Amino acid sequence: MVSMDRISNSRLERNLFPYFFETQRPLVCLAFVVPLLFCYELGVLLLDDQAVRNGVDQMIQHQLRRVGFGELIVFPAIIIGTLLFWHHWRRDRWAIRPIVLLGMLAESIFLGLILLCCAKAQKILLDPQAASVLTMNFSVIYSIEWWTKLVSFIGAGIFEEFVFRLAAIAPFIFLGKRCLGSKKWYLVFIICVISSIIFALMHYDALNIAGSPFEWSSFLIRVLAGLFFCVIFLTRGFGVAVGVHAAYNVFTQF
Repeated sequence: MVSMDRISNSRLERNLFPYFFETQRPLVCLAFVVPLLFCYELGVLLLDDQAVRNGVDQMIQHQLRRVGFGELIVFPAIIIGTLLFWHHWRRDRWAIRPIVLLGMLAESIFLGLILLCCAKAQKILLDPQAASVLTMNFSVIYSIEWWTKLVSFIGAGIFEEFVFRLAAIAPFIFLGKRCLGSKKWYLVFIICVISSIIFALMHYDALNIAGSPFEWSSFLIRVLAGLFFCVIFLTRGFGVAVGVHAAYNVFTQF
């Protein structure tokens, strides 16, 4: 009787708030991410390949070449294939509403701005002299370097969310719930914390050749940003997490 009540409540929620469930469907996430993937790969072709390619993308591409998959399109194909497999495994319907994709874009921009404000506030608390970072310079968009970074940031949103959220969180949560039970909420918390710490460390030269020197202030900001992306991934879906990550990265360059 309890299970039937839960099913009824779930159906009622889906009918009342369809958008919040639509964004979490793998096929909808795929439709939202593919244009970003296309823009990223097009930017790689038009701009400097090494300067544009995201660090995680370069690392994965290097590992793929070591096992005989040297084509640059392999990693994007893995992302697309994973979402399609997830869609098939859920036995979900083949339907996408364009209004949902527009809502995901607006939501990504809004949440990206919220994360930016939180990061700026945290940076000022850690370093009061950093208040000047709140000034914005829109003239930089005329430079090739900015467009190169833009393409790279789009790639970061896609590839880092795939590696540190979809690939690092979803399978372990699924296996953990199967082994320990669905009520082990602390399992989700531990996985998200570990994923966020690794995500933050990957931005430094100790683990990433193209990374920056380690700093505690930026490390804490990136860990909290990673936790924020985890919450978005778990509650809003992979597509919105990619959009928020990419939007946040772009906003930091103004």
